[in-house]
Amino acid sequence: GDERLDDEEAAIEEADASGDVVLEDDGKETYDNAVVKTLQEKAIQMMESEGIQIDKVEHQIALGVFPRVAGLACQVHDATMVKEKFDVLVKYDKDLSGTSRTLERCIPTHWNSDLACLSSHIFFQPVIEQLTGNSINKLQQFRLSERQWELAHEVEVLLLFQTFTKLFSTEEVPLIVDALPELERIQQSLISVKQNTGAADVIHVAGQAALLVLEKFSIFTNDCDVYLIAIVMCPDCKLKWFKDNGCRPSEIRDIKTAVIDYWKKKYAPDGEGEEIEPETPQVFKHS
Repeated sequence: GDERLDDEEAAIEEADASGDVVLEDDGKETYDNAVVKTLQEKAIQMMESEGIQIDKVEHQIALGVFPRVAGLACQVHDATMVKEKFDVLVKYDKDLSGTSRTLERCIPTHWNSDLACLSSHIFFQPVIEQLTGNSINKLQQFRLSERQWELAHEVEVLLLFQTFTKLFSTEEVPLIVDALPELERIQQSLISVKQNTGAADVIHVAGQAALLVLEKFSIFTNDCDVYLIAIVMCPDCKLKWFKDNGCRPSEIRDIKTAVIDYWKKKYAPDGEGEEIEPETPQVFKHS
């Protein structure tokens, strides 16, 4: 009820205040928060129209996951006593596999930082539950509830973005023909997330919010011929790429016509071209 909601809001505020994440650009953080809030509200409205409504308590519980995860990571890294206790618990946990022995922290300006921080939290779940469950450590504000642990595991849908962000974090600048297929793959994956009947309602809304972000990129692809031309001219893609990605035959014909018209206008030898103003087909549509 309302009391449970107030408790959860208080816990989020305390976690935010006690464990600020590492910031390298305060302006970016402020801007990102404003954008996320706007998209979140729009996504909630859109999913309500599809019959999915988030309970207020569940909403607040979900919003509390990342502040607590990031906040505890900061405590482990910045507070010597906490780090020593964490290290001891890790040392004597015989069930831990792999070589990881450090809790990843959240750095908003780093690629995949949220995913790394969350995955690390899940990896060390038994250790973290012991650390935050002991009142003498004074870390209760960072303790995840049972429901938040369940949501944390579901939020690993962030893995969808890993390939794409790695592509853009390489030293070489990715080509359009590399980026657009990845955007298409992410779009289809997010639609699946949004429609997954086994997922929590907040995950449905998160999928819709991510699609709204992706829609901002599709606006650019619809307004500029070069995106279509680059794919058609790529030996590994050509027109078949559009067929493989769900374009209708009529759309593919329009793409072919647009590319030919553009070539005639810009590159055809004298006398062969015509003064044509090609119109870019609206094929990059995100729902």
